[in-house]
Amino acid sequence: RVRYARHDYLNCSAVEVPLAGGGLVSLLALTPNAHDDMGLLETRLSAQLISDILANMQVRRANIKLPRIKIEHSHENLTVALASMGLASLFGPGRAQLFDMSDVPWLHVTNVVHKSSLDIKAPRVASSGAGPAAAPPPKPSNRRREPAFVGPSEETI
Repeated sequence: RVRYARHDYLNCSAVEVPLAGGGLVSLLALTPNAHDDMGLLETRLSAQLISDILANMQVRRANIKLPRIKIEHSHENLTVALASMGLASLFGPGRAQLFDMSDVPWLHVTNVVHKSSLDIKAPRVASSGAGPAAAPPPKPSNRRREPAFVGPSEETI
């Protein structure tokens, strides 16, 4: 069971797939309904539209074929490393001087965390080199071969 939606303005289908490990992160994949609509999807996509898609998704039973996806992340605290690089004042209340962002004099950074990677590998196609008689004709499939937007989505509780 996955969350699914169709979006008319973007002319795409969206599916949210929970990732293994039971964490709070899922995968959001947007696939254009027509092969030549990827450009439309890329130019129209915005944070607000992603939020709208997520808000309108319905839970459905579905068979989905996606490429192998590997996501790695860590919650390494970079505060000490950045402070040692000369940014110590950034973490001190009243010392950060972030006046371009806010008029609040005590605004400061409390924690910096970053490390993530997303590796998407398309399935390999085997070739025997024996000519056209080596493999039977492919069966009809609902697998999409056109490009898609794929990105992580943080689930809200």
